This record gives sequence, C-alpha cells and structure tokens, in this order.
Amino acid sequence: MLDDLDLDLISELQKDSRQANIQLAKKLGIAEATVRRRLQKITSTNAIQFKIVVNPRVFGHDLVVVLFLNTKVGHCRRIAKELALRTNIYDVAIITGLYDIVAYGYFDSTDGLRDFIANEIGAIEGIERLEICILLEWAKRAYEAVRLPYRGTATPL
Repeated sequence: MLDDLDLDLISELQKDSRQANIQLAKKLGIAEATVRRRLQKITSTNAIQFKIVVNPRVFGHDLVVVLFLNTKVGHCRRIAKELALRTNIYDVAIITGLYDIVAYGYFDSTDGLRDFIANEIGAIEGIERLEICILLEWAKRAYEAVRLPYRGTATPL
C-alpha cells in the first residue's frame, strides 16, 4: 500500500523523472537512503515504471495508425494477444463500445501499412471488421496524466 510519502515521491517524479535521489530527498525533507528504498518498493510493485519515450518519426516511422477491430465471439483476448506480438504495434487494449479491440501502430509508409494489413492482420483468424485511422497530429500526449489520490495535504490536481 502506498502512503503519503510514496505519493509525494511519485508526484515529484511526474514533474521530472530525471531528478537525482539527492534532489528528491531535499525536496521531500528525507534522507537519500529513504528515497532509494521507497523507489525500490514502488517500482517492485509496478506502481510506476521508468521508461524512455522515443519519437517514432526520428526513426523513420512517419505513419501512426489507430486500428479498431471487431472480433468473432470468444476470440477477442486471443486476437489482442496476437496483435500485441506484432513489432509494429505498440499498444493494444480490449474495449467496450462499437469495437472490441483498439491498437496503435507505427509504420514507415502506407506501403508498409498495406503489407501489414494483408500479411499480418489477414493471417489472424476471428477478425470480423477492421477500421483504420491515420493519426495526423497529437493534440495532447501526457504520460504524467495519472492523477494521484487527493490527500488533503496539497492542492488537488
């Protein structure tokens, strides 16, 4: 269970995850060893993860797409797992609403997308419908968007 100090530490990391433990300790008024121990606890429970975010366009992946899929009854989880194994796909979720699955993918070109649809998607049994949207522009992309519980000790987000 996370306590107030853990939440304060996470909140500071959301502002800048590159802060050194000594900086975090000074801001929170605790020992550096406490920061280190708390970070170990928080990361070992998968409450947070430290990752880098790569700009796909720098690496030649100029096409970002959103795939919406409908599946035959009983095939949704298997299809989601199969999509998740594809190297071009970076996020897959089972959803409610008009579609069963949403997936996001990076492609070098429309030719690459076309080949992916024909060779990869076409090989997955149980897909009834596929709708593809090309992402033109990110209006917001916030990895720090998860709001921490309000504890009454600070201004709520």
